[in-house]
Amino acid sequence: MSRLLALGLTLVSLACGDPTELPPDSSTVVCPTHDRAQFELGTGETSFVRITDEGPLAITSGPQGGCHFFVAVRTDGFAERRLRVEYEVFYADGGESTGSASVFTLRLEGAPDHPGQCQALGITAFLIQPWKFENQRVRLAVTVTDDEGRTATEMKTVIAEWPSTLGSEACGPRT
Repeated sequence: MSRLLALGLTLVSLACGDPTELPPDSSTVVCPTHDRAQFELGTGETSFVRITDEGPLAITSGPQGGCHFFVAVRTDGFAERRLRVEYEVFYADGGESTGSASVFTLRLEGAPDHPGQCQALGITAFLIQPWKFENQRVRLAVTVTDDEGRTATEMKTVIAEWPSTLGSEACGPRT
């Protein structure tokens, strides 16, 4: 009986495999790290699109009535866990803050088209009274810091594009 039990346990352990080994298609991501960590600032909810200086960046309406920019980062050298993303939006002419600023902590994922790099997509940069800078130049400043102390900042001047699909009453009451 004990030989039969031992054989059964052996077969089960072989069928299940080594629990410490991850399958090759595992969703676990390991972002290569190094001391010259940098990132590229982009936009996109489901795919990364580079933000260009002086280019348009669409204001998007959120499900709770507010508005935001979709921000994305593609990283090289940052650890994937507990990445702190801090943003602030400034008026490009004059440099004063629009009041739109926040901090998120998130986990990076692999960048499918860029082996060895990682990314975070669909970061919602909430906007305070975006109608005040509708179709104007604003400066988006983003700083990322990983849990090992690597940090970098990117800034882009963009045109805060108010899509016609939003209508004039989007993003909450205008006060």
